[in-house]
Amino acid sequence: MNEDLIRYRQEKSRETLEDAHILFRVGRLFSALNRIYYSLFYEVMALLLTKDLSSARHTGIRALFNEHFVKTGKVKVELGRFFSRMYDFRQKGDYADFVQFEEAKIKEWLASAEAFINDVDLAVVSPLFEKMSLWDRAGFLGKAAWDIRYPIDVLGFAPSQVRKAAPGTLLSHIMKNGIEIAH
Repeated sequence: MNEDLIRYRQEKSRETLEDAHILFRVGRLFSALNRIYYSLFYEVMALLLTKDLSSARHTGIRALFNEHFVKTGKVKVELGRFFSRMYDFRQKGDYADFVQFEEAKIKEWLASAEAFINDVDLAVVSPLFEKMSLWDRAGFLGKAAWDIRYPIDVLGFAPSQVRKAAPGTLLSHIMKNGIEIAH
């Protein structure tokens, strides 16, 4: 897994979403829609890289995303559908004639793209947390996440907690559906 490339794609995703906001504010709806789609595209590419997956084609990226993340439950079905809809609308906006998009819809899609990209939850499992209180863990992880430029929710768990995770708990859900990005 190429962590530098993953970070690069995520940065590009966020920058592209900022561009979409700027274009929307000046009334460039087609360009804003294009940037919304590409912000999602770069984020999905970064996600695929966590599993060493990639494709040279947009349809390949969509297929891999659906197969490895949406169908497995790692990503909500609604987010998979949203990504596909934005692809379709971007295609229409870029290649079809006489297509119009409502300002209210673009505004809604911007908000959905923000949620898609910025919904990052991170669970850190470390022996360091065995003797730390929850408060101390939160402080430790908060300092570590301080320089990250986008919202992130970080939870710290000790290995003993992972071993004892009861079915139906948040931790068991994380262990079942989470994506391991470092070991």
